Amino acid sequence: MIRKGVNAPLSSSAGRLFDAVAAALGICSGKQSYEGETGARLEALARPCLKSESGYPVHVLEEDALVFSWAPLWSALLADSSRGVEPERIAARFHLALIETLTETSLDIARRRGLNRIILSGGVMQNAILAEGLAMQLGAAGMKVLQPRQLPVNDGGLCLGQAAVAAASMMP
Repeated sequence: MIRKGVNAPLSSSAGRLFDAVAAALGICSGKQSYEGETGARLEALARPCLKSESGYPVHVLEEDALVFSWAPLWSALLADSSRGVEPERIAARFHLALIETLTETSLDIARRRGLNRIILSGGVMQNAILAEGLAMQLGAAGMKVLQPRQLPVNDGGLCLGQAAVAAASMMP
């Protein structure tokens, strides 16, 4: 399917990555009851094991374009699963991989562009493990981390930002 491009559209959504990991672990494999269920269930699984695990490897192919190779993560995750590693540990390693990869990539891009602020937004930031982990690591690296407080972190807040950018671009 992937080679032929049939029913395998490209996606930039972290939610689809959570869906795939959940499916690999047999979580919500038939269907989800609500949008984001896989992320919520993986987050609940991961929390007890976060302090005792380290993240799976992810290779960054292009920092500016945010192109990653997930092959090393999948190889390690599937090997763990086939060896009978507990889903809680796999979920923790997955979360930690995202935190490490996004932190390193964000810091690299920010430094090359002379930025000292980072905004954490988007539906995946409803995941407290990711939001808290990224805020802590980015803050420890000297970045000012901004997070929505009066607006939703997901599409509701994003569309307001898009409207603000559109309005600003129309100003003389």
